[in-house]
Amino acid sequence: MGMEALFLSFLYAISPVLAEQANRTESTGMVHGGDYYTIPLGAQSQNGVEVSTGTFDPFEGVFYGYNEQNGLFIRSDKDGFQILDTLDPGLLTQVRIQSISDSERVLFVDAGLGRVFVYDLKDSNLTRIDNSYDFRAFYSFSGFVDEGFNVFSMGGYGEFRHKNIHLRFYSQRGQWEELATGGRVPEPDEMGFIFEVNEITNTAYFVVTNKGAIRIYVLDRASLEWKFKGTFDVVLPPNEMGYYLNYFTNHKQIGSLLHIRGNIFYDYIANEINIWKGGFDKIAGIYSTSETSDSLYCIHSKSGRGTSIYSHDLVVGRLPMEPFLVESNFESIRPRHQVLWTYGIMLFITLAGVLTVVFIVRSPRELRLKRSTPITFHADRVELNSKYVSEKVLFFDELDIIFWKYMQQILEQNIQKISLEELDDTLFKGLANPTQRSSKRTKLISRINKELGYTFLTIERAESDKRRKLINIDWDVLL
Repeated sequence: MGMEALFLSFLYAISPVLAEQANRTESTGMVHGGDYYTIPLGAQSQNGVEVSTGTFDPFEGVFYGYNEQNGLFIRSDKDGFQILDTLDPGLLTQVRIQSISDSERVLFVDAGLGRVFVYDLKDSNLTRIDNSYDFRAFYSFSGFVDEGFNVFSMGGYGEFRHKNIHLRFYSQRGQWEELATGGRVPEPDEMGFIFEVNEITNTAYFVVTNKGAIRIYVLDRASLEWKFKGTFDVVLPPNEMGYYLNYFTNHKQIGSLLHIRGNIFYDYIANEINIWKGGFDKIAGIYSTSETSDSLYCIHSKSGRGTSIYSHDLVVGRLPMEPFLVESNFESIRPRHQVLWTYGIMLFITLAGVLTVVFIVRSPRELRLKRSTPITFHADRVELNSKYVSEKVLFFDELDIIFWKYMQQILEQNIQKISLEELDDTLFKGLANPTQRSSKRTKLISRINKELGYTFLTIERAESDKRRKLINIDWDVLL
């Protein structure tokens, strides 16, 4: 135990330097362009109005804003700006708003949760749908709203304490209910944004942003069990940190990328933070109607940094989806524990003097007879021996570990070829965007082949149907 403690202490002592060098990778490219319009906000706008809360509807490309001082409810899109209604500021004070998909309605929720109102844009009518009261207990909560006006929230502050409570508002009953969660529950003082991910995975991600780093939790919505995904060291200049339009996260999923704030995204498939290096300054929100949409909207501040995102005009830009996903310049940041273990294992192997050079030529059948498996799994990594690499080949990334667990199953069944669809369904479950699936698959195959020092995976067309693509696996690469 003494040597282990000493070794771990050494790792943590050098981790800041190592992390800065090892946990960042970049792709190239920049995507700008598209159609733009300006939302006239702030005191400096001659044709606009000040608002205190807002929401964006990517289905119609419309911004809705509300001023809780005078009750003005406004709409802004590419055709111009208009005042929709003057609501009662005494009734709707300290509220947050969220547009509802394809329903032509906007939800008003107390900033500390409690009362819930629905504004019908067709009838210009405001209706209260709750049987509750103004809680004033969950300020700075984050949440999302489904098409049935059910609100799901996480966290908040009130009554002189922080909360780590997960709530649901049942619109049909007009009541709030606490969802009792278990597992690695986020700490009460961890505040951030909760995202609903597609129905296939039935998960929600809670992204903590107030702890000097970004911390990720995932909630299985069936079992209501939390898991911790890791801590990410993200240090950005103020202009890249950006703002956030509101605390709701509806439609802020771009493929597998969850937009957190500014130029920062979380890739839930790869379990990594992606920073859009070719993005805009002072981004307030990035929205899309669905994973397979052909475009997305980027909202950013037109002027300098102020006390509120609503203190300056906002620019709404519409960008093509495929170039954004494929050509954008993203800097990827891995979780801290993966960085530490990557260097820790390499240093341990070097210090222990266990590096060996092994070049053994065996057939897959002989390999399975002499070794139970060429793939060794640990709690935090996968180890392999390649005929073309002198030391052990290590994989730490979550997607890579899932891949090798799948390869282990294939090896045990003595299978040499699999379909692209089968691999995609295993690695990218729930990811509907075909462009992102293809891009992630190509990068993974390239990375696996590079690490093993030889072509382990090859894409080829099926002999029986040339339209169908297969992946050929060369098991002889592994020792």
